[in-house]
Amino acid sequence: MNAVVKTTTTINAATTAPPIINEKRKLSRDELNFNDDCVLALCILIVAIAAIYGAARVSQDIRAFFLAGRCFNFLPLAASIFMSSIGSADFVGGASLASRSGLSIYAYELNGAVALLFLGWIFLPIYIASGSITTVEYIRKRYGGARIELCLSAVFILLIIFNKIAVELYSLYRLLEHVFSSIPWYVACPIPLIPAILITCSGGLKMLVFCNSVQAIIFVLGAVCIARYSLESFHDYDDLRDKYFEAWPNTSSLHFMQGNDSYKYTVCGIPNARAWNMFRPHNDLELPWPGMLFGITIDSLWYFCCNQTIVQSALGARNIVQAKYACLLCAYGKILTIVFLVLPGIVARIL
Repeated sequence: MNAVVKTTTTINAATTAPPIINEKRKLSRDELNFNDDCVLALCILIVAIAAIYGAARVSQDIRAFFLAGRCFNFLPLAASIFMSSIGSADFVGGASLASRSGLSIYAYELNGAVALLFLGWIFLPIYIASGSITTVEYIRKRYGGARIELCLSAVFILLIIFNKIAVELYSLYRLLEHVFSSIPWYVACPIPLIPAILITCSGGLKMLVFCNSVQAIIFVLGAVCIARYSLESFHDYDDLRDKYFEAWPNTSSLHFMQGNDSYKYTVCGIPNARAWNMFRPHNDLELPWPGMLFGITIDSLWYFCCNQTIVQSALGARNIVQAKYACLLCAYGKILTIVFLVLPGIVARIL
């Protein structure tokens, strides 16, 4: 209730605030020092070494290429599943949504954690019992016919290209655009594509698991540092919440730069009164509770239980017990994303 009153007061204050143009601050290449370059080069070198090591241990058997001989325990598999489900789009888009909408973005991660339990205890035993290497192969064995396998393969490939790869490349391009000023898109896009193609084609699942395990270590260390530096400016949780509802803009450059007199700049970017609620009313414009319970859940079940990228990593487990441990550990990781994905986005709005 206090947060709603504070937000209303803030909106009234914003209508009387003098128009001050706030120019968007862009990170330039000159602000990066030698230490930043060394950290970036070291991360690339470590991942490259892991890829070469994984390629040297890969056999030429087809089953070993797709399932890595089913030789992994739960730790590298959990890291691989986790890194396959999170990427640059989650950091850029997830933090941006957290800054705008508050804790509602965390509902996606919680649904993902539940879907991972469905994968380990319901879907994986079925996949393993059928002897399938891919999800479309299981569909062919279950319902018969080669056309359904071909159609589903085409649909899955198109979904991955337009729903996953395109978004990841765009978010990575936006990131590289800040690090390396004025880098064109046709130069930024091949940077992750070429190594990814070489790693996947030369080493299969084993190389992918090795690379994802190394990236998971780097990711966790970086996430802990980001969370620590983001939250050290606040006394407690209540202080963070109060300052979030006070973080409002007093103007918008769009109103002045484009001469748009009808643009309501005084109410642009005002924090949502329900920003600290995940279970919102049915008429909420951003995330109503029916969409959270049913819409996101169905999407998460497909993404974690039928998506070949996730399922193939889980099928590389030594046995079903290790696969269940991997899914359980990865589910805990999805729960902890509130610390290094959601809260830093909220802090970014305040600072």
